[in-house]
Amino acid sequence: SESDIDEMADWFIQQGVQRLFLSMGADGILFRTPREERLIRPVTSHIINTNGAGDAFLAGLVHGQIQGMKEADACEFAASCSALAMEHINTINPDITELLVQQRIEGVLC
Repeated sequence: SESDIDEMADWFIQQGVQRLFLSMGADGILFRTPREERLIRPVTSHIINTNGAGDAFLAGLVHGQIQGMKEADACEFAASCSALAMEHINTINPDITELLVQQRIEGVLC
């Protein structure tokens, strides 16, 4: 339930976790810090293959943070990477670029 998820997220934050990214499946990603909470809605995609979606999310998250994005923006970037990964038959979508991800975020590619 939603209250169980909140309790679990609270527990991680109380244990000292500074950034929590919790997959909510089709509902998106729960992003939480000690000061902020946000639900990042999933990006619309035509799902072909879900293999590699989590890896693409993590890669996008790391890329966003290395680039100095705000945490919530990095999470949105990562969600778009994941959506693009699921639109390719291969586990790793060879067509993903930063420009393509940005276009997806801006709604140019839906």
